[in-house]
Parts: sequence; structure tokens; C-alpha cells
Amino acid sequence: MLRLLVVGVASYLALVAETTCLRELLPEMSAPLCVWGLLPLLAASSNGAGPVLIAAGLGLLVDASGPGPLGVAVCISSATTSLLQRFVSLDSLSSTVRVGLMSSATATLLGMASFVASSLLTPGPVEPSALFWQLGAGALLAGTWSAAVSRVISPRH
Repeated sequence: MLRLLVVGVASYLALVAETTCLRELLPEMSAPLCVWGLLPLLAASSNGAGPVLIAAGLGLLVDASGPGPLGVAVCISSATTSLLQRFVSLDSLSSTVRVGLMSSATATLLGMASFVASSLLTPGPVEPSALFWQLGAGALLAGTWSAAVSRVISPRH
């Protein structure tokens, strides 16, 4: 339960940092990705509906803070957390490197899924360089932040 709380608070802090600080540094970033990088840790931290509900709440905050249509991040984050609960455990995230790689991959894939869903729901011009910067920076930040959080919740890594 404590792990779930720590990952939930870390996810919220990542969202706050991305929506305030990083928007000034990287205005190309249209949606926070660091939060999605923490979904593997959130899914592995506890069984049941708790992680899925926290992921849905974080998705709602992402939707509210981003330019895209409402509901996309809620669906993506809650469905992904539910899926990850079936395939990811704390044992499979046994090293900081594994956590970082899994989190980077998750953030990149969910960033692309969010971009595609938002593009289909609100068509407009696509800026490939902005997408590249968003996915690259998001994956790097998500992997780094998740690795740091994994060290806090399980110092044996």
C-alpha cells in the first residue's frame, strides 16, 4: 500500500513539473509523458483496482492540462495500467535499468497512442519535429524519473 501511495504521489509531482517547468523549456511538448512512464511501477505496486483508479485520475489530470480532447488520457492510462498488471511484477522490474527501459518504452508508446487518438478526434496540421521532441524528451524524462522512484520504493535495486 505504501508503494502505491509513493508512486501515486511521484506521478502527481511529475505531472506538476511537466505542466509548469517543462512547458517553458520545451514548448513543443503538448502532453505530459513522465506520468505514463510511471505506469509500470504503479501497476506492479499493487493488485486490484487501486492502481487503475489512480491511473484514471492521473489521466484525467493529463486531459485537463493538455490541449487534446477530454477522455483520451483517461482511457489510455487506465487501460494500460490494467494490462500492465497482468504482465509486470516487481520481480520483472528487478533493476533500475529495467525500470528505466520499461518506463521509456511505455511513455513513448502511450505518447504515440495519445497523439494518434487526438489527431483522429481533432484533425489539424501535424508537426513531425514537435512529435519527435515530445516523444524523445518524454521517454528520457520518464525513464530517469521512474528509475529514481524505483530506488525509493525498493532500495535493493
